[in-house]
Amino acid sequence: MTLDNLSLRLQEMVPHFSERGYAVVPVPENLYSTLLEIFIEGRYMFDAFLPEKPHGIVESADRAPTLVLGGTGFGDNRPSLIHESPQLIQILEDFCGCSLKPTYWYGPRLYQRGAILHEHIDRPLSHIISASMHVDSDLDEPWNISVESGGIKKEVNIEKGHMLLYEGVRLNHFRKAPLNGRWYAGTFMHYTVSDSRVLPTDYLELAQQAQPCFRF
Repeated sequence: MTLDNLSLRLQEMVPHFSERGYAVVPVPENLYSTLLEIFIEGRYMFDAFLPEKPHGIVESADRAPTLVLGGTGFGDNRPSLIHESPQLIQILEDFCGCSLKPTYWYGPRLYQRGAILHEHIDRPLSHIISASMHVDSDLDEPWNISVESGGIKKEVNIEKGHMLLYEGVRLNHFRKAPLNGRWYAGTFMHYTVSDSRVLPTDYLELAQQAQPCFRF
């Protein structure tokens, strides 16, 4: 079964946790100030951004690589603390209406001029509910993200200091318009349901088989 067919079957099975599948809300000020501090320190003080290993989801028409924080000696547990923050988890639980547990976080990622994000869904076990945070940017125009469910597509602008809460398996999401500007920094927080019984048995069985196929 191809990845596209797997994605369609998973989308047919996954429960809908909110009315639209997404919402844009401010990042709590205390968490955002920490994220911005991490980004500024990593980029301007420690030069700790390195090219990210290609995974086929993000490409650049200008061949400018996506950079990710992780230079030698730059160990920082603050993103983990934000990821596990009861304050952030409560916002996501209010959005989806169920109890969540943290799984993965990534970033800050630094996307450069010409970057595009191919259409995809997220990992079917670990990325049930997610937050995409706009940390900082230098853009000539908004770099909108498109979300699509049931053939209905919406373009969403995540303003600086805000985050997109979304159901990453239910919604196709992508940025097909190339980044017009110098760069965009984002951080990503992913969660799964605390009680797997919320998910149908046939979904869990297929998701367990499919999880290794997803790279993003």
